[in-house]
Amino acid sequence: FLKTQRCPLSMTTAGMKKISVTLKKIAPDGLIVIGGDGSMRAAHAVAKKSGVAVIGIPASIDNDIAGTDETIGFDTAINTALTAIDKIRDTATSHDRVFIAEVMGRDSGFIALSAGLAGGAEIILVPEVKADNKQVLKKIQALRDEKSSLIIVMAEGAGKAGELAGYLNKSAGLEVRVSKLGYIQRGGSPSVDSRVLAGVLGYEAVMLLKNRKKNLMCAWVKDSFKTVPLTYPATHRKKLNGKWLKIAEVLAGGKK
Repeated sequence: FLKTQRCPLSMTTAGMKKISVTLKKIAPDGLIVIGGDGSMRAAHAVAKKSGVAVIGIPASIDNDIAGTDETIGFDTAINTALTAIDKIRDTATSHDRVFIAEVMGRDSGFIALSAGLAGGAEIILVPEVKADNKQVLKKIQALRDEKSSLIIVMAEGAGKAGELAGYLNKSAGLEVRVSKLGYIQRGGSPSVDSRVLAGVLGYEAVMLLKNRKKNLMCAWVKDSFKTVPLTYPATHRKKLNGKWLKIAEVLAGGKK
């Protein structure tokens, strides 16, 4: 079982120097770094400082790594979130309530957008698009003539679910409940898609080192493997698909 933890050394100049010295002493044939956007930045820095051949493999439930369409673990996370949202929908419908389902996504809303769209959420809130409580209330009021229950899928970085629920309860007399999915999104049995992607990218990473390639990130773009320079995910931010947000809003219905 391959474990993981944050490495504070990669966040400081002194720490990077220590990593570089250690790698030069060990003199590995190559280094494969598996992780999120922070790991890719660290991988890029290590490659520059140490001269060791580094290959990155994007693995993050957030799917926020630039240069790849999908990261290992994302599909598993959104399916876990979707299962929970479907169950929340059952109780919301039976009790005519508004539910806020908070999913992970401190800086990005990929989980909220995908799970919310798939789960038929009436409102999706993401960090990339700022929406105040009054705007959310206005959307709810436009939907209430057609629907007696609503699901709001909210990324954790889009605001405070508890405060939003309190505002809606007080301002509109709505019965709002909050369900924070939390760390269940980080565990469980990986989906088929996540397993296949991990196998393909892992294999390609080893082949790259075997062929003396270095300082690249393995990526999955338009259903095929490709490589991108480590500088790209280290210096770019992945953008959310704004069109999907508009599609979700149209599918939710209500007065426009």
